Amino acid sequence: MQKIIFRIGFILFLIAIALYFISAQFSITDLIYPVKIDSAYMHNEQLQYEKELSEGKTKSGKIFLYNPSQFGLISEDISIRTNDNITLKGWYITDSTVTSGTTLILIPDLKESKFNYIATASELVARGIHVCIIDMRAQGESEGRNYTMGKIVSEDISIIIDSLISKYKTENIIMMGNGTGAAIAIQSCISEKRIKVMISQNSFLSLNDYLEKYSEEKYGRFSKLFFKRMKKDLEEEMQFSADSLNLLEFVNCIEIPSLFITNISENYLDYKSTGKLFNESVASKKEWKVFKNIIQDEKNLEEKKKYYDKIASFINSNIPKKKKQSKFKKLVLLHS
Repeated sequence: MQKIIFRIGFILFLIAIALYFISAQFSITDLIYPVKIDSAYMHNEQLQYEKELSEGKTKSGKIFLYNPSQFGLISEDISIRTNDNITLKGWYITDSTVTSGTTLILIPDLKESKFNYIATASELVARGIHVCIIDMRAQGESEGRNYTMGKIVSEDISIIIDSLISKYKTENIIMMGNGTGAAIAIQSCISEKRIKVMISQNSFLSLNDYLEKYSEEKYGRFSKLFFKRMKKDLEEEMQFSADSLNLLEFVNCIEIPSLFITNISENYLDYKSTGKLFNESVASKKEWKVFKNIIQDEKNLEEKKKYYDKIASFINSNIPKKKKQSKFKKLVLLHS
């Protein structure tokens, strides 16, 4: 009898060990292999919506956006080739009336893509700013085996900036990111000196902090059991140390004007992280603004207007002003 109990206990122990490793590995799949929100995904979502609409299960009025042209915007497909031969896909968006030399690079959150920001681009273009929305590695329509936020992505951002400056004669580069995209934006501002203004929305404090909260949501009281293994697996896949992505330390080195935004929604109720980043920031000029349901609440037009007006005004008041050439200098040039 004791032998049977021992065998059963040993088998259960082996099963627990197996579950430990399998669960930790499985838990990071949506962090490194996010759902590809591309045109096919959007089409399937629309078909599902139309089916539910015909069955009376949902309300009418939802609009599915596939291209900036739906807002009358001029857009050009962008294909950026990285140093390791991965193609990143995006749009350069403007309209015929915008003559500004300012371009905002917009980096989506982990579970988003450029399709989620067509309406945002429309609002910013209407305020005189060119917009480049681009999917990061393994995101949206971009190539790549897995999503990452490491140093290699900062190199990707530099290549994107090279392309924008050479192809579109961009004078001022603005970096804006949401969620994990904000982490990429902040990290890029450390090494890329051509960025003039930074906008961080709903960022986390560090990758460790992000993983701890993710583990708590996933495993509840058992989160500590799986955290270390999950972190190790993530680091192996992303090819960098989670400890190296500490945004609290990064903002302590970024002096360019920085706007910190919290967009409170049902899925994002923790605004303290953004506040801590704001407090640690050594930016020459900095602001922290809190908005509610900018994306989710389509009827909240007044709040949306304040949101886009704040972004545009912060950019326009902090980009370097063009130096006017005096008549005396012009005469010198003519006679030289």
